[in-house]
Amino acid sequence: MGKFLTPLLVVLFGLTLAACGQRHATDAANPPTRNVAAPHGGTLVTLGREEFHLEFVRDVAAGRLTVYLYDSSLSIPVRSRAPGFELLATVGGESRSLTFVPVANAARHETVGDTACFAAEAEWLKSESRFDAVLPSIKLLNATFLRVSFPFPAGNKAP
Repeated sequence: MGKFLTPLLVVLFGLTLAACGQRHATDAANPPTRNVAAPHGGTLVTLGREEFHLEFVRDVAAGRLTVYLYDSSLSIPVRSRAPGFELLATVGGESRSLTFVPVANAARHETVGDTACFAAEAEWLKSESRFDAVLPSIKLLNATFLRVSFPFPAGNKAP
């Protein structure tokens, strides 16, 4: 019986290693994504390897796009001291720029200069519901993210 058990164990061990190697290769090519709903029903954009999330919420009537900054779990707002940031949009082949400025929120004791909410306004936001967006640079805490691109309203977060 020992004669047959050793080769069988070698084969099983080899199959186990092959399966593990295959799984790691698949995981590297397709990193896992979590199914998390946007807190305000907006467009989710992931920064880095899900280090932070941005949620873009469009107010059609006001021509406003509001962005909320969140941690990796989308449950804790991340405050920023940034004076603002730019978003470059391509609408129908035409380039447009949005300047996001900090928004104070007294209910959460957030002030301009210490807030997790930024907003930009533009007349074209009232009529354009789809565009390609690029954030040339955005800094959250000690991390800077460059050239983050996404289609709006799809975002870059898997559904």
